Amino acid sequence: MKGFIACLMMAFVLLVPFGCKHTDTEVSFSEIDTKTDATLSTGEAQTDKARERQKVIYLNKNAYSEKYALLYPNALSIFTVESGKSMKYCFDPGCEHIRPVRDDLTGELLTKFCMAYDLGGKAFCLRDDCSYFCSFPILYRADKEGANRRIVAELDFGLPFCNEELYTEDSYFRLYTCNEELIKVIDADTGEERWAFGKQLDKRKVGIFRIGLENGKIEEIFSADDLYDLSVLNLAEYNDHLYFTCIGLDIPFDQLPNITEDWEAYVQAQKEHDFTRVYDYDIANSKLNLIISEQGVGGYDFVDGFIVKPSEEDEPGVLFDLEGDRIRDLPFSPKRLVRSDRYIFAQNYSNGHYMYYLYDPAEDKMLQTVELSNGSFYLLAAVGDSYYGISDNKYWYISAENFWNGKIDQMICMVSE
Repeated sequence: MKGFIACLMMAFVLLVPFGCKHTDTEVSFSEIDTKTDATLSTGEAQTDKARERQKVIYLNKNAYSEKYALLYPNALSIFTVESGKSMKYCFDPGCEHIRPVRDDLTGELLTKFCMAYDLGGKAFCLRDDCSYFCSFPILYRADKEGANRRIVAELDFGLPFCNEELYTEDSYFRLYTCNEELIKVIDADTGEERWAFGKQLDKRKVGIFRIGLENGKIEEIFSADDLYDLSVLNLAEYNDHLYFTCIGLDIPFDQLPNITEDWEAYVQAQKEHDFTRVYDYDIANSKLNLIISEQGVGGYDFVDGFIVKPSEEDEPGVLFDLEGDRIRDLPFSPKRLVRSDRYIFAQNYSNGHYMYYLYDPAEDKMLQTVELSNGSFYLLAAVGDSYYGISDNKYWYISAENFWNGKIDQMICMVSE
């Protein structure tokens, strides 16, 4: 392994005529090995091949691996576990990390700026010899610094809200929500067609686009607008299959009982009017399958080659296989799952304390438990022995050993929101 960047002193090339000035960086990248990075969202089933790969979890447009995290608040930053430090994702050794400033009316760029701000606000996919990122509507392939770009594909789909992005070995997935009509109009100044928002939709539309990283082929693999308040949750990829949950109501949300006035009536109405669907998209064969469909709040999630239904009250969670067949009740009550590259990593809350469980579903074995009183630390992702969370609007790293020993004071702050 020659290291993350062959030469940190290489000139930083931009496709726009604005560069950075020079300061020193703090982080060494030699410990980052992306050569076996399959860029999986939450891991694969328990196979030797999967264990040999370095896994990446994409969550809220951040990327987490065992050796590093790529975080986007304000600008793209990189945190390396070995150094315990982070820096702006910029490889000009003297950059002052200047924010871009644009004219309010024309949008014209007025200042020089740091590349990290150009890469911020989007999921950044790091490979051994390149990177990928989507500056909507264009998906780019670039070198690992984010420069020397070429266009992979361009989406012709207006500007709907992007809920989540995910990269697999050969695909980019983009989850969107559309609350207004998207219509094409003629720009009065240029005479060219452009997208514009129309009237508010009675039932919002949700969908998922897939773009092939090599061939640039664009497919809308899923879309729905048949229910109210539709949401797509928990994108996860295993063995070249994409799994996700879609939930919605058969009546408008404001027709449900007021949650503050009558909690029990609200819960009962949700059971009667909520609908949950779990889908499997076969990436290799471009085929979408509905594997679970039920009335009520399902809340299904995916981990390590299994489907998990977390607990609504204090009853046990339920374990399913990836075809939607029930396997067994879990020996604990998971209220939520931490996104994990292996095993079921679950959280429960009771009597002011937070219980965490690490459970091997293949062996039906509890591996770790810990009770924490620090409710402000919200664990997000676990990759190998590297755990990541958020607290007080800051992103934190903690080792698995310190976490399971309850040593939350050993957290390392990565970056602030």
